[in-house]
Amino acid sequence: MSEQVPKIAIYLDFENLAISAKEAYPSTPRPLRIDDILDFAKGNGDVLIKKAFADWNKPPCNQYVEDLRLRAFDLIFLPQTSLSGKNGADLRMTIDAMEDMWDKPLLDVFFLGTGDTDFIHLIRKIKERGKEVVVLGFEHSVGRTIRYNCDRFESLEDLLGKTPAETGKEKKEEEELEDDPRELFIRYIKNRSTDEPAILSQIKDDLTRLDPSFSEKKYGYKHFKDFLESFRGDLFTSIKMDDKAGHHLVFFKSYSELASTINEAQVRDFIDKDMRYLRDRAMRKALYKEIINLFHADGETTINQMIDDLSAIFDKKIPKVTLKLFLRTMAEGRMFKFANIKYTGNIYTMPQVLKADSTSMEKLDDIYVQRIIDLTLKKFAGVPQQTVTRIMGLTEN
Repeated sequence: MSEQVPKIAIYLDFENLAISAKEAYPSTPRPLRIDDILDFAKGNGDVLIKKAFADWNKPPCNQYVEDLRLRAFDLIFLPQTSLSGKNGADLRMTIDAMEDMWDKPLLDVFFLGTGDTDFIHLIRKIKERGKEVVVLGFEHSVGRTIRYNCDRFESLEDLLGKTPAETGKEKKEEEELEDDPRELFIRYIKNRSTDEPAILSQIKDDLTRLDPSFSEKKYGYKHFKDFLESFRGDLFTSIKMDDKAGHHLVFFKSYSELASTINEAQVRDFIDKDMRYLRDRAMRKALYKEIINLFHADGETTINQMIDDLSAIFDKKIPKVTLKLFLRTMAEGRMFKFANIKYTGNIYTMPQVLKADSTSMEKLDDIYVQRIIDLTLKKFAGVPQQTVTRIMGLTEN
């Protein structure tokens, strides 16, 4: 009996994707190639439903109408319904996907093209029904909440092709903040249920379950085996063919052996040099107060503008790179969020608005400190939390 081919439904929050595509490829007139998205989906099964949601009268969405029609997409027209520019795409797309899931139980996989965290509830409901959720989106516009809760995240930069490498200090700093694939491997090794060698062909699936956004391509490797080989001698000792079973086995080092190689000097360097942790609590509180004032003045601002304003307010006593990492940490800690307006540019030029519940100085400091702790524990799997808090000066022992 032949294996059953998965049945697929595609739902595109098209305005979100079109704007993000323009940000990722600013010099390309119509960068979002529909065929690349469809080809990827068809490589995973039979596509039964294709829907795209947008105000098709407005740019940049109106540029893609003919492309979508030729590929038999159902175009759902959603005109702007508020002064902020919202058109209700998230609600309508959620309703359609839920109705299709109930009316067409043969559907196996739901492809959601978006980066909007409003879809997290839809993702959870689809998974509760035993269906698979694949999120398609641009890396700069899809938050961690979406990436970690779907079954698989597919970068549209990988499908469409990477943008030419940018030059300059700012690009380098952004790259340094990317997830370290070595730490994902350590999480995998830590949570393995056996010390037996791992089957090579299953390792990528195991890593993807831990982090649905994982792809060896974003680290510059065309094939997973080449990516794995870069950790030979570090995380594993050898790869051998099991002639009896007919597959390759990977002999990983033990978690205790890997954890024991980390010393406190490495942890301290990461906290102080990589994260630029601000140890002066009074200075941190002064920063929170001034950040809130910056938002109250105009209602919205950007991270780049905040860096310039804060540098001037504190008379350049805090280096701009320190301010940049501090603000990024607070953004990840949800002190502020993207404004509901159209924007172009990267994360540092996107307009931000202050979150309504972020006015308590104590709460803000808890967010900052906990974020530093979380990132450090993620970077150095196996280091006790009390060691991290002691290095940060939060505890004595």
